[in-house]
Amino acid sequence: MKNINIKQTKMNKLKIVALAFLIASCSKNDPFVDQTNYLEVDYQVAVGIVTDLTVNTDNNAYLFSYDGSVFPYVTTLNKVTPQGQISTETTLATATYGSPSTTTFGLANSSQGVLYWTALYWTALDTNSNRNKVFNFSSNYATVSSYTMSTGSAPTPNTIALNKICNYGDDTFIVYDKANRMLKRYIPSAPTDSFLAGSTANGFTDGTGASAGFGDVSKIVAKNRIIYLIDGNKKYIRKVVENNNNFTVTTLVSNYSDDIIDIGIDANNDLYALVDRKGIYKLSASNQLELFTNRDYPYKYGGIISGGNFQFTAVNRMFIKNNDMYLVAYDSRFYKISNFKSKL
Repeated sequence: MKNINIKQTKMNKLKIVALAFLIASCSKNDPFVDQTNYLEVDYQVAVGIVTDLTVNTDNNAYLFSYDGSVFPYVTTLNKVTPQGQISTETTLATATYGSPSTTTFGLANSSQGVLYWTALYWTALDTNSNRNKVFNFSSNYATVSSYTMSTGSAPTPNTIALNKICNYGDDTFIVYDKANRMLKRYIPSAPTDSFLAGSTANGFTDGTGASAGFGDVSKIVAKNRIIYLIDGNKKYIRKVVENNNNFTVTTLVSNYSDDIIDIGIDANNDLYALVDRKGIYKLSASNQLELFTNRDYPYKYGGIISGGNFQFTAVNRMFIKNNDMYLVAYDSRFYKISNFKSKL
């Protein structure tokens, strides 16, 4: 009888352990369990190594990316819907546009959903015939058209080399000419282009038009006809303001201690900076970068709790559209956080 009681006691303990495990497992997705400490992301999608991205008026995200595990590397244009569904729209010929590991791409969109882009094959800076062009896809991505920037739009001793592009907000596009260190404006409806600011002199001189100087611009964003850019080996944030068709450059942040790898502007015209391995910072009224978040969040998407944490110190690309934030992590996953300020 004693042995029977011992066995029964052991069986009861095993049942209790099993029941506790079952409750813990089920509670992860139980709507009655407190999940307020989890960061709610709209989706997470594996996208490969992203070279640039934009978000269209219909909230579809478009990304130039490539699979770093498959050689030779091939650039693909991927579309991610608001529901997190990914599809490959087209690929870019490496022989024409260069390998994605050695080409700097810029990607932007018009209000009608047309994608415009630049491709600077930097290892062949003096020979790449496409480096002075702005490209755009047809509606079904089957064909690519291009516009060749005019050397007459400014004193231009070097062959034009475009590395970044953004929509100015009126379906004209701001591009950076890396070879001549100049900001220019492309107007597709004309089509034509014009000089905005900069000179061939390397530097960070504030000023208007040709009296301003740039170093090495790696990002351009614009909102309400104000342009912001990352300059100077990712240590500077510059601002460009238009006044009577004159463009004046001022420096907001200089000689920052860490690399500023991306910037974005929200619906309130606040500027956020992604600092490499440090998190996301917000530019204050006194032009100081103040920490916005560098936390590790347990997170969930689609009502499902992820097994790991979202690390804001492991993000390498950021895009902000109004109140929504789009992030690419170093592990090649792509996230959307809608209404991000209410969640972070």
